[in-house]
Order: sequence, then structure tokens, then C-alpha cells
Amino acid sequence: MTANTDVVNEVTGNFGKWQLRAILIIFLCKIPSVWFLAVIIFTAPAPNLGEYWCKPPANITNHTEWVLQSHPIRKYDTDKEFEIDFCRVYEDAYDDHIRLFELLKNDSFSVQENRKIVPCENFHFNSEFHSLIKEFNLVCSRRLLVTLSQCFHVIGLLIGGIVAHFLLKRFSPKTVLLFGMLAQIVSGILCGQTRFYELHVLFRCIAAAACCVMCVSGQMIIVDITGGRAKTLSVILFELFWSLGLIVLPGLSIFFNNWSHLYIVISLPTLVMVFLHRFIPDSPRWMLLHGRLKKSKEILLKSAEINKREVPEDIESLLSIASSACIAQSKKEASWYALWSHRTSLVLAVYYAWAIFILVFNTMILNVNMFGQKFIHFNTTMMGFSELIGMMLGLYLVLYTRRKWIWVGAVNSFIGALTFTIWFIPSTMKDTHQVGLAMIACVALKISVSSAMSVLTACTAELFAPEMRKIMMLSAGIWGRSWIIWAPFVFVLRPYGSIVPVSVMALLAVIGGVLCIVVGRSQR
Repeated sequence: MTANTDVVNEVTGNFGKWQLRAILIIFLCKIPSVWFLAVIIFTAPAPNLGEYWCKPPANITNHTEWVLQSHPIRKYDTDKEFEIDFCRVYEDAYDDHIRLFELLKNDSFSVQENRKIVPCENFHFNSEFHSLIKEFNLVCSRRLLVTLSQCFHVIGLLIGGIVAHFLLKRFSPKTVLLFGMLAQIVSGILCGQTRFYELHVLFRCIAAAACCVMCVSGQMIIVDITGGRAKTLSVILFELFWSLGLIVLPGLSIFFNNWSHLYIVISLPTLVMVFLHRFIPDSPRWMLLHGRLKKSKEILLKSAEINKREVPEDIESLLSIASSACIAQSKKEASWYALWSHRTSLVLAVYYAWAIFILVFNTMILNVNMFGQKFIHFNTTMMGFSELIGMMLGLYLVLYTRRKWIWVGAVNSFIGALTFTIWFIPSTMKDTHQVGLAMIACVALKISVSSAMSVLTACTAELFAPEMRKIMMLSAGIWGRSWIIWAPFVFVLRPYGSIVPVSVMALLAVIGGVLCIVVGRSQR
């Protein structure tokens, strides 16, 4: 064995029982991560008109009469149809109760137009499920607070990525992983128990940051203990448990009719990971980088024992050489500014490909209720299965094609353009048939976007020189997460039709596909 030999890989091997046990436990980190991202779909379902109204006085028992008496009513000119404004109420409604027959005997509902109308501040909800909407009165003008809650989750992801970067400079990945687990459990439970909206969004932010810390530190361990094709497989399959978590979440929401209970349910399973944490090895390369040769030797000896591999007799001297090499290599790592001296067009194309595909990937999850609450559980499950198929497609492109960037770009451009055919779905079809056809288009789009995410995750680093890879992956991840903040705001397009948000995501997929083709052509 020479001084240039990778002693860590020589002892541990590319893959074995030791790596398998570790990565299977680390893979579990992805499940709570997607749960905390997507749980708002089930904890804050958009109520339909008629499922809420301004809360009546305690002595009012006939709610139908109360609604007609206290809320402004607008009558249409045809078919005697009328619309009730459930967001506003007559100011004197709590003092002057008009009898119902006095309203109905008029040909028009525009009764007492001189009465002052004010926004309703407290609502009654006609729903068995105790949701965030019901807890914090998040209807009418306060509906935007649901979006704000999701924005704080995205901010937490940004903070988590930055915090993990700095924690990993001082603490080992295994220690940081445990810290993230404990923080996620505590903040997740508190997020569901607080009865103050401000604290709820704060704990959501902390829980999101903790999930990000878990994933970043866990992925670092996976990359450090695997090698060759096994490393590529492990990095891509890391997303497998994200998809499994998304598939399981609708089932969990069916059994719990209280939003706070659901938060407890998605927080406590991480306790299993805490107990399994001792079976996760620390990163031997991190130990070498920080001069902890004894600890690195212990990790390698344990891996050799489990994988039944030989250990060099001069392991200590080899580790000493490797430690010096790691330290020297870390000093050569490029700064963020050095990236732009490489190829500006390539860096920009990669950055915006990351931004677009992370945005669309998460937007499709958060806006899965765009076709109505009736199909929410089925549609969410379908999104999860679509991600699985897309991940496998991306894995195939990475392992078995030379022009993977061009292929994944072409797939996304084609599927994105094909998605616009939803505009030609006949309006005369049954609603269920329209939703079904639109969901087929969304499933195809989700598959293509997921395949792009696999390629981006596994192949971005190889586009750059070794000293630039770390800062490129860090900056691309942070840049991409910053774009997720726009995902919750896509719902503002729904009043123009449920297919409008889908069309926006399809257009972004086409643009992202073109960027991937640009990246692929730059490699030629």
C-alpha cells in the first residue's frame, strides 16, 4: 500500500454489511423531513364556503337563521341564487336580531343596506377535524397566515443548512446527527402543543432546521463511508425514504382528527432513530481531517471486522499520512468567489437548474390539494409513487448513460410541454374525469422533475474541480432552498383555475430542462 492509497476506502471497501446497516438507519432521516414539510396539507385543509361562519352569541341555537341575519347577502339576478359573505358581519348583529321571516318575505336579500359591515374576528367551524384553520381562525384575510407558516418552514430549511455547515466544522457528523434528532423531537412536539400562532410558526422553523441538520450530517456520513458506484447509489436512494414518507403520511392523517395529535405522531418516530444512533459510525475522514487518528482507527477496525476485510499492519502510519493529506486538501478548498473564475455560464446554469427543480419538486407536494380536498389522500400518495418512479429513472440515467444531463433535460422539456395539453380537457366531462386526466399530467411531470433531482444530487459535484466541489454543493443547496419560499404562494393562482398552477410548474420544468441540456453540452 502506497502513501497515495485511500486508506479509508482500502479498509472499509466500497460497500458491505457495515455500510448497509449505517445507511439504512440514516435513510430514516428523510421520513420526518417530508412529514414536517407536507403535514400542513392535512393540518390546514382549506375549508369550503358554508363550513364556517361568524361565531354567534351563546344564546343563539339556530345557526342557519343567525347566518342569514348577521352576514351580508348578495342575490343574483337569475334563478334566485344568492351568496353569503362569511368573512364579514353586520356590526349590530350581536345587538339587533332580525327575525328570519322578515328577511325571506322580501324579494331581495339586500335588507337594511345602511347597516355597517365589519370583518368577522371569531369564527364557528362546522367540521369534525380540529385543524390549524379552526385553532387559529385562519380563514378570510387570515388565510395568508397558512402560507406564512409554510414560509417559516422554508426559512428553517435555509437556517438548518447553514447551521449544519458550521456545526460540522467543530463537531463530528454523528454528533450533529444526534443533535438534529433531539431538536426535531422536542420542537415537533411543541409545534403541535402550543396554542399561540406565533410560537407555532417558530417551532415549525426550528423543526425544519433540525430536519435539515439531520439530512446534511447523515448524507456526509454516507458519502464518507461508501465508494465507487455504491456511493452514487446511496446518494440517490437517500431520496427513496422521502418518497416512502410521503406515501405513508396520508394514512397517518386518516386516524387522527386533531392537528396537534398529528404533530406528535410525526415527531415521536424519531425516538427510534435515537436508539439506533449507536449503530451509526462516525465519519473516519472527518476524524482524519481533525487529527483524531485514534478514533479514526477504531472506526476502521470496526468496519474491517464486520466486513471481514484485512487491516494493514502499518495502519497508524498510513492514517497519519492520510490525516496530513486531508488537512492539506482542506486548505486548498476554493472559496465561493473562486467558482466564478471557472465557467460563469456553467455555474449559472447549474444554480438555476437547482433552483427551478427544487421549487417545482416541493411546489407539487404543497399544492397537491389544487384539485380539491376530496382527492387529497389519493393524490398525495400518487405524488409519492411518482417520486419513486422518477428517482429510478434518474438512477438509470446516472448509471447507464453518458449524456445524462442532456437526457434528463430532454425528458423534462418534453413532459413539461406535454403537460400544457390539460388546457384541452373538455369542460363537459365529469369533474372526476377532469381531475383524473389532470392528475395523469401531474404524475408525469412529477416523475420527470424527480429524475432531474436525482441527476442534480448525484452529478453536480463531478462538473467541477475537486477543490470546488464542496462549496458548489453547499451554495447550490442553499440557493435552491431559498427558492422554495415561493412554493406556498402558488395557491394565489387557483382562483384563475386549478390548471393554472400546473401550467406554471410545467413552464418551469421546460426551462429547467433547457438548463440541463446547456450543462450537458458544456461537458462535450
